[in-house]
Amino acid sequence: MIDTTVKIHFQTEPCGRCNGTGQHSFNQRDGRLCWGCHGEKVRHSRLGRAAFDAYEKALAKSAGTVAVRDLEPGMRIRSQAFNSAVSGDAFANLPAAWRTVATVTITEKTREGWGVSPDGFRVNVNVTCAEITFDDDETWRAEESDDLAYWHKSAPSLSGRTRGFLIDSEEARAVRDAVRIRIARRYKGAWLDGEEPPAAPAPRLRKSADMKPEPAPAPAAKPEPRTFPNRYPGDCVRPGCGQRVEAGAGECYREGGRYVTRHKEGDCPAPVEEQASAETAPAPVGTESDPVVVLTRSKLYPEIARPGPAWRWSYNYTVNGGPNCQYGTGLTSLRDMLRRKFGRTVRIVEEWKHKPTPAPATTPAAPEPKTYTHTALTYGENGGYVEKTFEVRGPLYHGGGARLREGDEIKTGRRTNPWGDEGRKSTCVHFTNRLEVAAAYAEKSGGHVFEVEPTGDFSMGYSGDEYKSTHPLTVVRRLTRDEWHAPAQTAPAKKRTPLTEPGMYRLDGVIYRVQETRDGGRLYAKKLTRAESGKGAEFEYARGAVHRLSAVDRMTVDEAADVGREWSVCIVCTAELSNPESIARGMGPVCAKNV
Repeated sequence: MIDTTVKIHFQTEPCGRCNGTGQHSFNQRDGRLCWGCHGEKVRHSRLGRAAFDAYEKALAKSAGTVAVRDLEPGMRIRSQAFNSAVSGDAFANLPAAWRTVATVTITEKTREGWGVSPDGFRVNVNVTCAEITFDDDETWRAEESDDLAYWHKSAPSLSGRTRGFLIDSEEARAVRDAVRIRIARRYKGAWLDGEEPPAAPAPRLRKSADMKPEPAPAPAAKPEPRTFPNRYPGDCVRPGCGQRVEAGAGECYREGGRYVTRHKEGDCPAPVEEQASAETAPAPVGTESDPVVVLTRSKLYPEIARPGPAWRWSYNYTVNGGPNCQYGTGLTSLRDMLRRKFGRTVRIVEEWKHKPTPAPATTPAAPEPKTYTHTALTYGENGGYVEKTFEVRGPLYHGGGARLREGDEIKTGRRTNPWGDEGRKSTCVHFTNRLEVAAAYAEKSGGHVFEVEPTGDFSMGYSGDEYKSTHPLTVVRRLTRDEWHAPAQTAPAKKRTPLTEPGMYRLDGVIYRVQETRDGGRLYAKKLTRAESGKGAEFEYARGAVHRLSAVDRMTVDEAADVGREWSVCIVCTAELSNPESIARGMGPVCAKNV
């Protein structure tokens, strides 16, 4: 909207579409005229556009303008003339001027698809149209709408779309002057005629190649990381070292989501140069027509920290046994350089690939398994309980779901496996000298089998092959899956048949007694456990165990007797034994017939 009383200016910038030339690629509608700036070479900047939009809205709401629906004959208004995109439009060539309205016809219409919702969809809008005839017989068509979808930035733009017309009167001019002054004082992108405009914005660059990137700031000094005592062996990450750091020596710190090890400051040993083996075959020597190039390599450590490995290979080469020539990193580029220099048929010998065949290593003799001792209360020959020392032949195993390493301890207070009747906080740790028993517990918990050593006294567990201790267990090593699966793979498969008769059975190291119900209709199983008093044993009902047992799990008399002698009770009825013959047999004479 234009007036001449007080002029207001809005900030502009070179058009980014035509780069300030006013011309663009040819099209049939606009020719070479840039439709981004309409040939003006400039358009409103971001600040100028914000000020211009606020100025139009404030002017439309003021008393200095009149809405389309409020036009009346006899009003003197200023018509707004714009170039129309529709050929032959009646108001396309109407110049802007002050005119008096002779007649006006107001109608309400619905334009289908001429509005855009906030979600970006085309919607119908209600508009107010005015057919205006001026006193000089010129005509004008104007439209306005209160729907925000009509004024969306993506909505179609019409020549007659307007927010109102300027009124020619003293009061209206004073109101418009006040609006211009208020906008110029409030927005940075606008100023009045005679005032100093703000600094022009920098022109937009169309191509990233024209942009000059700012120099990168100098990298800040890397702070010294927080270090911890080193528990595991690894390679030193200090520049120029890279040698082995043993467990318990040096220090470690967290870097990039993992722990790295290094020697303490000043403890890095001198670098060990690679020495050629005395048994290596002598390097071949060629001739000028048939040269032989021998490549050697050594580790190159960077002086400053950089991403990637801690070192790289640096290569040297000699031609026909001549002087050593330094090259640098990049084996592929070195080969290409030699082929270009000496021809495609040059013989290249990489020294590190021609090492002598090592002598066959002798397999060391397997160490003798350790023997452990523990003390338990047993029934004496003269009556009463006495302490007796038993020997347990190693190695000892523990199966559980924890992830442990060599040297770690398995402590009480957490449930690492479904072993026995442990609760959320166990008071004992369990182990066995039978690998298949530990493997069974590892399978249940989806974990691993560890070879362990007890650190204190231990006692018998739930069966003669299982033991428990209130002291931690030290992990000697973790068995591979092939090792603890080997017993199950190499043992002949037993055909499991359902139970048909009562008796004594053993499954996964647990002793069961199978007996009939009182009516003799079915079988059920009881599990052998320690008595609550700590002396003797008792059988308690094991729900569902009878369905897991099979005829192949039935124990022989000798096997049952061994368990009875170990527990100092009758293995059948769990009664305390007092007869020396019964103690030697492991059960009473009557119960021996039922096994």
